[in-house]
Amino acid sequence: MLAPSSAGFRRLLPLLQPHRRTLLAGGLCMLVFVACWPLLAWLAGQLIPAIGAGNFGRVLRVIGLALSVFMLQKLAQFGQDTLLAGPALQVSQELRRRLFARLQRLDFAALEKLSAGDLTYRLTEDADRVGEVIYKTIQDTTPSALQLVVVFGYMVWLDWKLSLGTLLLAPLVAVLVSLFGARVMGAAERSQKQVSELASLLAEAIGGLPLVRAFAAEPWLQQRFETEIDLHRRARYRTQRLLALQYPVVGFLEAAGILAVLLMGAARIQSGDLTGQGFSSYVAALLMLIDPISHLTTNFNEFQQGQASLRRLRQIEQEAVEP
Repeated sequence: MLAPSSAGFRRLLPLLQPHRRTLLAGGLCMLVFVACWPLLAWLAGQLIPAIGAGNFGRVLRVIGLALSVFMLQKLAQFGQDTLLAGPALQVSQELRRRLFARLQRLDFAALEKLSAGDLTYRLTEDADRVGEVIYKTIQDTTPSALQLVVVFGYMVWLDWKLSLGTLLLAPLVAVLVSLFGARVMGAAERSQKQVSELASLLAEAIGGLPLVRAFAAEPWLQQRFETEIDLHRRARYRTQRLLALQYPVVGFLEAAGILAVLLMGAARIQSGDLTGQGFSSYVAALLMLIDPISHLTTNFNEFQQGQASLRRLRQIEQEAVEP
């Protein structure tokens, strides 16, 4: 997610360096959180056959172990989320501080090109979105990616041939997410531009209301405002329509993949290459992949929108300053 881009997300990494200790503590909690997933999948493989056999004592022991692992995992998740929130908010604050300091030194010719409403939106909404992307990348995207790697590694250990068949679907999902993400970023840029223009119009209108009334220009101002909010609605609708299309397509592919794995698993059990207990653990691990895939898809879309916001903030840095 922090690949090189014109927005320059990698240039924000030095802002995280003062928080190395906090990030390290959060990272340790993250590792504990991720390590619990294959253990839970293994316990599921022990539990399902015990339920089928009616072995109440074994079911009780496995459930007790599973609850203990869940408790440990949730404590680690709490530590991860709370420890990693601080650095992300600090980066957003530092970014605002630097941009505001530069804003005060901008050349007057550059200031004339930027309206007050536009600058206000960039230093509030755009900066907030960038901070949210940084937080989601550290707190959600990274553990989701690690969960995918660890759980899929466990699936390979259980049955590499079945895992190879599962892996064939991954490139198709990745390509679709990438294509949708690129279109979402373009739509988000247009939407943010419309919000910025709307904020600029509101700032000018509120400040100039006495003059508008003096010249009886209320109908003209109302018409201009209605045009801006209609353009904003259209831009937002295009973004939401893309997101609405993406989730059913990716969800259908996930469902088709799970059904295909069940079919292949039945064939592997019939041939004697996989036990019922092993397949129970495999299916549990497979279901554990759905949530991180969904999170990565959502976060990628938010990352694309964050790129658009960061690009708008970087434009302030590119303006000329007074000597």
